[in-house]
Amino acid sequence: MSDVSGPGRKRELLRDIVTALVLTPVRWVKGRGYLRHFRGDVGIDTTATPVFARPPQVRRSTGELIASTEITAGWHHSAGNGPPEYGYSATLTVAARARSVLGSFPQLALGLVLDTPHKRIGAHAITTLKPLPTLGLPAAFAVVDRAYTDQQSAHFAQPARELGYRLALDYKADQLPVWTTPPLAAHRKNSPRSSARESRTCCASNRARTQAAPSASSARQQAPPHR
Repeated sequence: MSDVSGPGRKRELLRDIVTALVLTPVRWVKGRGYLRHFRGDVGIDTTATPVFARPPQVRRSTGELIASTEITAGWHHSAGNGPPEYGYSATLTVAARARSVLGSFPQLALGLVLDTPHKRIGAHAITTLKPLPTLGLPAAFAVVDRAYTDQQSAHFAQPARELGYRLALDYKADQLPVWTTPPLAAHRKNSPRSSARESRTCCASNRARTQAAPSASSARQQAPPHR
């Protein structure tokens, strides 16, 4: 009971309220059949949510640090060269649409979590995914950027797969495995079609060499007599 009114309980209460608000139009749209072509692909990202309050500042006259009225806010650093924004981070899960779908559907926000920037990134993504099976929505691919690739497996990748999602991750160059043979090249090399193609190429090369180079006996017959 000690944490009933603590920051953890307040965070959970805010999360439950936001989830209920976000899922209300999703239930409405699904009940009317507008999501019948939705295959389960989602995109997850974290975006800055600025606040009107001033960030912490240092008073010039005394050097004293003045706190912000938004004490749980922080600096959100987005990808790219843009300056950071003071506020909160909003983790958004959106219904994604691939080119191969049979029909259109509204690309709604399926989940939203607000928190201090760069805190509990993987856990918030899972929070947005957990209610979706209760709505009868399918699970397919979850597309995320490098902020989620860097998360510990137990915080994001494992629970996402347990919910039925396949992950489309964005890797840095130093995170990719080292292949002695590229996977696609190895697959093509071992495929029956590739083996037949290589066999035909080999036979054609042998025929070309046979036609271009005379045999040793014919070469001796055509050579002029030695004097």
